[in-house]
Amino acid sequence: MAANTATATAPAKPALHIFPPIEEVAARRASLDDAIRRSMDMRPVGPYPRGESPAKGFGKSKTMRSPIEGVSVFPKVVEGRGLPVQKQQERQQHQQHQQQHQQQHQHQHQHQHQHQHQQQHQQQHQQQQYQQQQQQQQQQQQQQQQQQQQQQHQAQQPQQHQLHDPSPQPQMPPNPRAPAQTQTANP
Repeated sequence: MAANTATATAPAKPALHIFPPIEEVAARRASLDDAIRRSMDMRPVGPYPRGESPAKGFGKSKTMRSPIEGVSVFPKVVEGRGLPVQKQQERQQHQQHQQQHQQQHQHQHQHQHQHQHQQQHQQQHQQQQYQQQQQQQQQQQQQQQQQQQQQQHQAQQPQQHQLHDPSPQPQMPPNPRAPAQTQTANP
């Protein structure tokens, strides 16, 4: 008891004694591998006659029926052997239903694909139209800028004429901005 309390109270050494030693682990693993290999040797193809079974070393368990009784553990039945006529018909109907379901699913998938393709095409078309509109707007802006520059140039020309040649208007004062202000005030 004293040793147990000492190991429980001392947190410096973690409880590594939980794990079994490596030799034990290796032995357990080897036995498990051997059991798995023996169970994989069994080939449950179909119902065998009594006493004839490929799984001779397979032990009887309560949950799984033993193959020695003539029934395979994994019921992988060969087509047309051991199946009554009604079960065969049920299986055929089930296969037909699955095929119809797959065909419907493929049809829906094709419709979805076409719909996505149309959407992508419309989006591309809208983007192209939007880019064209942007280009037109840029061209209009450039034209407006050119018109503004021309207007500025025309507005500068009479002032330059007045500065260079004030002789046709001797009664005006030498300030060239005065007539422009009077013109804007009295249109």
